[in-house]
Amino acid sequence: MASDQKIIFIDTLADMGHVATHYGARVACRATSDTVSFLPLLVEPGMPFLSFLLVTKGEVLLVYAQKEVKVKANELLLIPPHAKVNTITFDDEYALAYLLLDPTYSDSIEGPNQGSVLDGGKTASRNIYPKLYHLDEMKVHELLGIGRQIESAIMIPHLYMKEIMRSLIYVLKAFVAELDSVEEIVPHDFSHKENVFKIFLHLAATHFREYRQIDYYADRLCITNTYLSRIVREVSGKTVNTHLTQLLYDEACRLLSTSDTPLGKIAFDLNFNDQSAFSNFFKSKASMTPKAYRAMHRGS
Repeated sequence: MASDQKIIFIDTLADMGHVATHYGARVACRATSDTVSFLPLLVEPGMPFLSFLLVTKGEVLLVYAQKEVKVKANELLLIPPHAKVNTITFDDEYALAYLLLDPTYSDSIEGPNQGSVLDGGKTASRNIYPKLYHLDEMKVHELLGIGRQIESAIMIPHLYMKEIMRSLIYVLKAFVAELDSVEEIVPHDFSHKENVFKIFLHLAATHFREYRQIDYYADRLCITNTYLSRIVREVSGKTVNTHLTQLLYDEACRLLSTSDTPLGKIAFDLNFNDQSAFSNFFKSKASMTPKAYRAMHRGS
């Protein structure tokens, strides 16, 4: 009976041990490939959150309204809240990166995709069906980058946690809006400096490993370096370089504390000229060497 249905919120999943990294009942995220223990629960009628499932390995089969939908590697499946999914099956080799989002929380964050699956039900045109996107390698890399930023924000305490999380969810909504529209997310006529800044954050979170010069971001936004510099400083009180450097440092800390990747490989992945340049950068931020930081955080 309907009265016996159990509503399973994101924090309920956490209490059940199905998700580890979550922001209350609002957001749960895992940006690395994993088998997902909560996946069978999505057939329950009381799942009130948006599910973003990026298949990174193997296949997942979804049955919805007697129609089979096969989701393969590098494909993104969006399942809206309370979707009546009949069954979900998967092969032995499957792995996912996922993000779960409370629709009310998403609805409170103004985004560029009104009327889509992320709209939280405000409009009659809201898509209530699961949506499947075929992503190229660049889009997969971009989406995983957003996921890593959200996961990192949840795991590392921040003074402005609320503001950081809302900005990152805006970035996620912009990413999905771009998939829906197949158009540039950057408007030619900027009416709000905050939107320019949010799009800069989106671009920076995606490309900071390769591009750390203001020219790249100004060109992508179709504005001058001076104008971008002024907007970023006015909105955030920080420079473009400060934002990019912080992203770089946070990523270095994450790699050092959560992986055994050699320092030379980390330096290469973060686009430093050599390991020495990476070490000098890290020491200037952390007041210790990368090796010492890793030993401190990994207990060796």
